[in-house]
Amino acid sequence: MSLKLRIRRLSVMVITALALSACSGTIPSNKEQKEEKKLANYEQLLRFAKMSESGGDMQMAKLRYSRAYKMRPKEVAPLAGIGRTSFAIGDFDVAAQAYNKLVHLKPNEGKARRDYGKSLIRIGKADIAVGQYEAALQINPKDFDAYNGLGVALNILGRHKDAENNYLNGLELAPDQLPLRNNLALSLALGGNYNEAIGILKQIIADRAATPTNRFNLALVYGLAGQDDNAAALSKRDLKASQIQNNLSLYKELRSLSSKERAARIFGIK
Repeated sequence: MSLKLRIRRLSVMVITALALSACSGTIPSNKEQKEEKKLANYEQLLRFAKMSESGGDMQMAKLRYSRAYKMRPKEVAPLAGIGRTSFAIGDFDVAAQAYNKLVHLKPNEGKARRDYGKSLIRIGKADIAVGQYEAALQINPKDFDAYNGLGVALNILGRHKDAENNYLNGLELAPDQLPLRNNLALSLALGGNYNEAIGILKQIIADRAATPTNRFNLALVYGLAGQDDNAAALSKRDLKASQIQNNLSLYKELRSLSSKERAARIFGIK
């Protein structure tokens, strides 16, 4: 056999061996291929869901997160997405269901507990929400957002003094947090301490970060205190005359309600 032929045969053997080596153990099974395709589809679907959410199309985002959840029901991202988008469109029951599943997946995740508590409040289950916020504070005793949420839940239950203590605890951690200061003032007003509430809200509206909502809340407390003239004067900056009259009618209606009923209305539950 010529040297040239031997070299050609040797080359063929080497190439064949390399080909067999490349194939051996690297071709995924049918099951593995399906899993890889499913993972790719899941990740793509999740990406599209996030794009829809960031673009403000919450309905489409919710649909895509729901489809992703069906593909991978033990993943956190789809459940959190369902919760966020459902809450944003006012589907609070679905949001609560999603966050309930999420806290079972991630029991030591404080934000999941807070989000679940917030959803529970919106479906009229403030008593259960209290437990979620307390659990969040066990996870992180410095979670001032949890103190704020717990305060709201307690206000709705008519426990205004307990609510105020929680707002104050949160303010010790984050003294500049306007939501905590605002809710403390509302809680004081619900408990009949109008002058103290008005003092806090006047300080808030003097802040550069103050919003029309903060001014609305001060007008609200004026209204609860029966100071309709002050409420109307303050509202002229942001509202038309017809809107001011509507608000004055609202304040009159709120004054006729019990403290718990007022709290539910003020915190947007009813």
